Amino acid sequence: MINVLKTINLLVFVFMFLYNTTCNKQRVFNQQIDSRFLDTLSFSIEDMDINRDGKIDKVIFHKFIQGDSLFVYENTQKGYQLSLKTINFTSDGLFVIDSVFSPKKNELVIATYFNGSGGMKIKEHIRRERFKKWILSYTSFERTICLDENNCFERIQIVYQNFELNENTDWRKYHYFSDINEQ
Repeated sequence: MINVLKTINLLVFVFMFLYNTTCNKQRVFNQQIDSRFLDTLSFSIEDMDINRDGKIDKVIFHKFIQGDSLFVYENTQKGYQLSLKTINFTSDGLFVIDSVFSPKKNELVIATYFNGSGGMKIKEHIRRERFKKWILSYTSFERTICLDENNCFERIQIVYQNFELNENTDWRKYHYFSDINEQ
C-alpha cells in the first residue's frame, strides 16, 4: 500500500512539474510575442527547431484569407526574438498554406496549393544565413498538365530565386514558372 501511495505521489509530482513547465513556457512566449498572434482564428503557430539548437522556434502565419504575413521567432537566450517578417506566399487567398516545415538546419519550407482547379502546388525554400539574413533560395512549382482528357502528366519546375526576404523585399525579383510552350 505504501508503494502504491509513493507511486501516485511521484506521478502527481511529475504531472505537476510538466504542466507548470509547459504553462510557464507558454506564458513566456505570450509575453514576448505580439499579442495579436494569440488570435487563433487569424493566425497559425507552428513549433519547430529551425536552427537545430534544441530550442523550439515559432513560425506564425495568417490563416487562409486572414492576411498575408509570416513571422519567424527564434528562441534565444534572451527569449523569443523576431528573426523574419515577410509575406506568407498565399497571394491574397489564391493559394492556401498546406504545411510549414524545416527539412534541415536553417531551412524553412512553405508549401502551398492553389485554391481552385488546376492543382498547382508551390514550395518556397527559405534558408537562414549568417547575420540573421533569410534568403529565398528557390521555388518548386508542381503542376498537372492535361493535353486531353486521357493524357495528363505532372510537371515540376525549380526556379532559383536567391534574394533576401524581409518586410521590405522587392518582389519584382521573384521569378514565376515558365510557360510550357517556352521550353
